[in-house]
Order: sequence, then structure tokens, then C-alpha cells
Amino acid sequence: MKKIWMLIILFLFTFVSCNKKEYINFNEYIVNNININEPINENNLLNTIYKKNYKVRLIYSEMGTRFSIYENFNMNNKLFDLKYWTIVNPIEIMCNKESNMVKIKTEDNRIGWINAYFLELY
Repeated sequence: MKKIWMLIILFLFTFVSCNKKEYINFNEYIVNNININEPINENNLLNTIYKKNYKVRLIYSEMGTRFSIYENFNMNNKLFDLKYWTIVNPIEIMCNKESNMVKIKTEDNRIGWINAYFLELY
């Protein structure tokens, strides 16, 4: 009986500790932190992300397991693909009516643009 209670406590501890991570879609973060009446200040958004010690990664997509990274925010020229859950560093944000694009840098120093919808903060 004592082992069962220990297992239940261990399960609850594991469940609670695993759910402490906060996951935020990058696009939602941008939309929620932009004041429509003011010019967009991408540097303030990026500084806030770094101050809160968020990490940025590609999220899992039902469309596939790889994401295309483009040369510019217009998605004209595909540069390379990245696998989901790859950690990246956002270095620039381009906000427009159609979509919010983020310029990212990978750990191996490759740079390109991706839609903010495919990124999450955690």
C-alpha cells in the first residue's frame, strides 16, 4: 500500500513539474504585444523575449516535420529546411497585414525568414 501511495505522489509531482513550462505561439505573442496606435518596434519585442529568458523553437506541424526557411520575408527563395523543435534565435521581425515574419539564426549560423506562426516561445 505504501508503494502505491509513493507511485501516486511521484506521478503527481512529475505531472505538475512537467506542466510548468509556458508555451506561447510566437505569432500570438507578436499580435498581443503590438499597440495598433503606435509604430511597431520589433526591438522592444525581441528585448522582452530575451529578458524573460524565452527560448524559441519551431513547433510541430501536422503538415509535416520540416519547415522551409527563406531568403527574405516575401518567401521568394528557399534557402534550407529545419526540423520541428529546432531551437533558433529571432533577430528581426517583419509585421504586415498578411503575416508576421521572423528572421532567425540557427545554432550553426544559418540565417533566414520563417512565418511567426511556426515558432513558439517556451
